[in-house]
Amino acid sequence: MEDSNVQVRKIPTSSKDIVRAARKFYKENFKKLWLLYILGGLGSISFNYGRGGKGSTSGILPHLNLSIWAWTLLGILLVAIYLFLFISKISLFKAISDTRRGQFVGVTDSYKRGLKIFWSFFLISIMIALSCIGAFVLLIVPGIILAMYLFFSVYELVDKQKKGFEALLGSWSLVCGYWWTLVGRTVMIGLRLVLISLKYFVMILIPALLLIVPGMVLNINALVIVGIVLGCVATLYLIFVYSIPLFIIASFELYCSFCDVKEANNMADALADKKRKRKIKIAMVIGVVIMVLIMLVAAIYLISPLLK
Repeated sequence: MEDSNVQVRKIPTSSKDIVRAARKFYKENFKKLWLLYILGGLGSISFNYGRGGKGSTSGILPHLNLSIWAWTLLGILLVAIYLFLFISKISLFKAISDTRRGQFVGVTDSYKRGLKIFWSFFLISIMIALSCIGAFVLLIVPGIILAMYLFFSVYELVDKQKKGFEALLGSWSLVCGYWWTLVGRTVMIGLRLVLISLKYFVMILIPALLLIVPGMVLNINALVIVGIVLGCVATLYLIFVYSIPLFIIASFELYCSFCDVKEANNMADALADKKRKRKIKIAMVIGVVIMVLIMLVAAIYLISPLLK
C-alpha cells in the first residue's frame, strides 16, 4: 500500500520563471562572477567546437612552417589553454552552486574548488559520452532517452559532491517520472534564451550597420572597419559573457526545481538504482567497443598509405 503522505507533484517552476530567475541571478552576481562568466563561457564553447571543422584552427596550423620545437611548444600551449578553460567552466558551475548556497568566497576559491573536482567532472563527462554513444547505437531513440536521464549528472557532482555512477544515478532519479517535463522545459528555456539573445543581437546590429552602410556608400573605409570591429566585439561579448553563462545558470535553476520535487516526493529506490546502473554499464560497454572500432578504422586508414 502506498504512503498516503507522498503526493506526486508536477514541476512547480515554469520555463518562464526559470529564465526570469536566471536573468535575475546573472545581474545580481555579475560584479563578483563576471570573470568566470567570460572564462567559463569560453570553456563551454572551446570543448564543443574546437575539435576540427571549418571554424577551427586545424585547417590553418598545418600550413605554418614551424620547427619541431615550435610545434611542440605550440601544442603544449594549446593544451594548457584548453585545460585552463575547461577548469574555468567547472569553476563557473561551482561558483553558481556556492552562490546559491551562500558559500561563495571569491573567484580564486572557485578555481580551487573546481580543481578538486576536475577529475571527477572529467570522468563523469566521459561516462556520459560513452553511455550515450552506446545507447545511440540502439536505433538512436534510446540514446536520446538516456541523455535526458543523465542531464543533471554534473550538477549532482558540483552541487552534492556525488561522483561516478552515484552522480549518474542521482540524475536519473531526479528525472524519473518527469522525462517529458524535462524535455519540454529544456526546449522552452532554450527558445526563450535564443529569443532574448536575438533581441540583443539586433540591438548590436543596428549601431554597427549605421556605421558600415554609410561607410560603404560614402566609400569611407574607416567607418566600415570600425562598424565591423564593434559589431564583432559586441557579438562575441553577447555569446561568451551573456548567452552561455545565462544558459548554464538557467540549467542550474531547472536542476534545483527538480531537486525540490524529489525532496517533496521523497523518492528513493535502491532496486531501481541497481537496474539503472546495469543499463548504464551495458550502454557504456557498447560505447567503448564503438570507440575502439572507430580508432582501429582510423589507424588502418592512416597507416595503409605507408604500407603501399
